[in-house]
Amino acid sequence: MDMKKKQIKHRPETWEKISKIIILDPDGWRSDGQSFNKPIDVDEWNRRKDESTCQFPNETWPRA
Repeated sequence: MDMKKKQIKHRPETWEKISKIIILDPDGWRSDGQSFNKPIDVDEWNRRKDESTCQFPNETWPRA
């Protein structure tokens, strides 16, 4: 029996609501042609988010 914990998957728009981090330019999805609408787990969200331009909570865009 596989004892790996099954990770919950959400669409990026749901991860944005959960994390309060908004993807402004989804470069992390362009690198491999992945659809921005496909559900992904938290590890993939973090990897793709880190490759993208984001707005974090309490930041204004663009910065002065």
